[in-house]
Order: sequence, then structure tokens, then C-alpha cells
Amino acid sequence: MNWHRVRDGDHAHDGKRGAPNAPKRRDYSPELKTQVVAECWVAGASVAGVALAHGINAN
Repeated sequence: MNWHRVRDGDHAHDGKRGAPNAPKRRDYSPELKTQVVAECWVAGASVAGVALAHGINAN
């Protein structure tokens, strides 16, 4: 494994993908994804509101 530090713009990192010290990506279950999408399709629903209700970033 290559442990030397690599310079990437103004950020030093260990050569792995992603931002240095970035939190791990969440892994949502297919069931939760289906539920969130279904809630977004409800008339009058706000995608941002549904995301917020589930603790998901709407961006």
C-alpha cells in the first residue's frame, strides 16, 4: 500500500479518493430509498422537507 502523502491543490491526502478526513458516505437501504421517493411524489410534498424529515441532505 502506498502511504506517502500526495499534494492535491491545497489539500494533502494519503492518495485515497475523497476529501481528507471526510466522513464516510451513508449507505441507505433500498427500502428507505423507496419510501423517501414515494413521500416526494405525494402532492404538495417538498423534497427538501422529506429529506430533512429523514436526516438526509437535500442537495
